[in-house]
Amino acid sequence: TGPQGQLRYLSVSGDPTFNEEGVFTGYRGTGTEITERKRFEARIRELAEYDFLTGLPNRIMLESHFASAVRDAADQQVGIALLFIDLDRFKNINDSLGHHVGDALLEQTAKRLLKLVGAQATASRHGGDEFVVLVPDCGAVVSVATLAEKIVTTLGAPYHLAGLELTVTPSIGISLCPQDAEDLDALIRNADLAMYDAKARGRNQFSFFSAAMNEKAQQRLAIENGLRRAVERGEFHLVYQPIVRLEDSLVIGAEALIRWSSPELGVVAPIQFIPIAEEAGLIVAIGEWVIQEVCRQQQIWSEDPLFTRFSVAVNVSAKQFSNQKIVGFLQKTLAAHDLTPAALELEITESVLMDHQDSTAQVLSALTSAGFRLVIDDFGTGYSNLSYLKRFHIAKLKIDQSFVRDLITDVDDAAITCGIISLAKNVGISLVAEGIETPQQRDFLLDHYCQQGQGFYLCLPLRAAELTVFLKENAMHLPRAKQARRPAYPET
Repeated sequence: TGPQGQLRYLSVSGDPTFNEEGVFTGYRGTGTEITERKRFEARIRELAEYDFLTGLPNRIMLESHFASAVRDAADQQVGIALLFIDLDRFKNINDSLGHHVGDALLEQTAKRLLKLVGAQATASRHGGDEFVVLVPDCGAVVSVATLAEKIVTTLGAPYHLAGLELTVTPSIGISLCPQDAEDLDALIRNADLAMYDAKARGRNQFSFFSAAMNEKAQQRLAIENGLRRAVERGEFHLVYQPIVRLEDSLVIGAEALIRWSSPELGVVAPIQFIPIAEEAGLIVAIGEWVIQEVCRQQQIWSEDPLFTRFSVAVNVSAKQFSNQKIVGFLQKTLAAHDLTPAALELEITESVLMDHQDSTAQVLSALTSAGFRLVIDDFGTGYSNLSYLKRFHIAKLKIDQSFVRDLITDVDDAAITCGIISLAKNVGISLVAEGIETPQQRDFLLDHYCQQGQGFYLCLPLRAAELTVFLKENAMHLPRAKQARRPAYPET
């Protein structure tokens, strides 16, 4: 030990010595202080087994602790739990405040985890904003749930960093050994699936793995793989749901809806494959195919007097909309089919306006300047800064079908619907009600000055050829009100 009590290491080597009578008298040799070498070796070992930022065990140390836990579990006939933790929207911290703030938050998260789990479990950093907690001898499932709930509460408490108060909530997936898997890789994979289930249910909570989750993950993988080949194999097709002027039941346009028939998976609903296409980065290619197919069909319809001033609405995803090339793509595609921007209406969600204000403002302005009509789809389901209705020259709002569905029986839905109608009227924006399924809904909307509507009661989605025949044979036989109703406010 050194003069201040520091621990020092010496390396001594020597040979025994004896006197003339052959009696052992001691050793003769050399000694070297190796304290720095020992510190260096300890540091190398630490870098190999611990995360450099948080100081938590890394994957190598986690594997070692898991092997010990398995041996103990076999002897004591107990289970093991693995909790996979992901910080919700952590990327926003890095992007908006910088990586130095993100790193500081990760360090604080690690300290909270260590303090919470103590010696009863191993808290490790899996990478990025992901952590893994290994709980040996976990006992009853309820105890694991209790621990997970404590982690949600502890990590969700505000952080005070760089003079700011930040709140980052965790989503946690839990898998159990041996019920869900018996090796570490499989446990982590299953807990990861459960974590995504927790995110899908709203974040800031935990979820246990189940066989159903695994089946869902396999289905998702099959859908993603199928989507990568669907365009080139011609598996998509479009149907068109007519948009009707409620006052006189005249079909004035349609919304293009994509459908997918996979040879391996059968008919896959859009609600299943569209979110996966967005996550997998395939939505832009699919969206471009939709626009090209609509323009091809519009070129055919433009030669038929029945389709004069007939516009088709296409849904544009946030990823398509954030692409600065979308304006040029649309103009090039229209020109190739000898069409003007009036042939299309571009449907976007409120989240495009609110979540990407800076990045999309230029695109929005360029589109409206080029003559494209912008439509806000599912209006009323999200928060919208209403000043953007005018700033970006929004041409039309679509009342979400969730309000239309119960407006006859639910006074709140009726009030919200009337409020949206009044808003559109006052700012001079056209309006379409989605999901009209009964004559009562149609009459209510017409009585309250809603101009346009679409839904199964008015007309089912049809293939292009079917829609052409329908308009030629049945245009004057769409469902009408029994008597003249109050006129809609003037079109804008």
